[in-house]
Amino acid sequence: AADAELEGQGGGEKAAANMDRTSAMPSKDTFDGERHCRRPSRKSTAETQKEKEPEFALLACLDLNFHGCLMLSDDGLDKLVPGLTGARSCRVMRIDLGGLPTRATSSGFKNVFGAFATMSVLAELFLNVRGSAEVYDSCLVTLCSALLAKEHMRSLHLNFHGCSGIATQSLFSFKDPLRSAKKLENIFLDFSECTQIHDKGFQEICTCAKALPELKRFVLHIGGTQISNVGLADLEQTMKGVPDVKISRAVKWAMSQGLTFKEKDIAASGR
Repeated sequence: AADAELEGQGGGEKAAANMDRTSAMPSKDTFDGERHCRRPSRKSTAETQKEKEPEFALLACLDLNFHGCLMLSDDGLDKLVPGLTGARSCRVMRIDLGGLPTRATSSGFKNVFGAFATMSVLAELFLNVRGSAEVYDSCLVTLCSALLAKEHMRSLHLNFHGCSGIATQSLFSFKDPLRSAKKLENIFLDFSECTQIHDKGFQEICTCAKALPELKRFVLHIGGTQISNVGLADLEQTMKGVPDVKISRAVKWAMSQGLTFKEKDIAASGR
């Protein structure tokens, strides 16, 4: 009887222990709840893509003015590149990098110019590097490469006034971008005081521009270059038939007369 009583007590203790272990185990509902909490939320492809795109990806117009910023260096120009390459929907681009000293070298300019390649719907480009000391042939070649296949381009405004590092040969780089820009209506080019450019470079630009079917206005400033009188006459002959043409050497003439900037602008307007 004693043995039976002890066995009964042992069985009861085992049963109690089993109950304790059972109550300590999480239920199926608990496992399901934990799995539910840990399960990452699924995002749509559109939401994921939106997170990857920079905020400026949908910008239609971008206007940047760093004219005369004496402390701007290649490091600063390089910091512009991610934003420019991300602005894929940009239609109007205005950027002023004129008057920059030698802290900004050709490497920085080329990085900025190369970023225009991603702007596939670009319609208007206004670029000013007037008087920037480190703009060379390689910069112009990079820019022209970035302007290839700009089918929506309607207006091209480039100011290289005083960039004496640009020579005749680099102007031949305009051939392919001008051929591909079939909708181009307005061209403004300022190569004043680019002392290494001769007749052939300007003739190449005019020949390519004249072939544009939609061209309405063509402005070319060539004062202070190596253009000859015969070369100037040839340019004017090439551009005949374009509704609004201005090819001017007035800058060279006005500077030789010692005119003020205001008077020089007035003189330039009348050639």
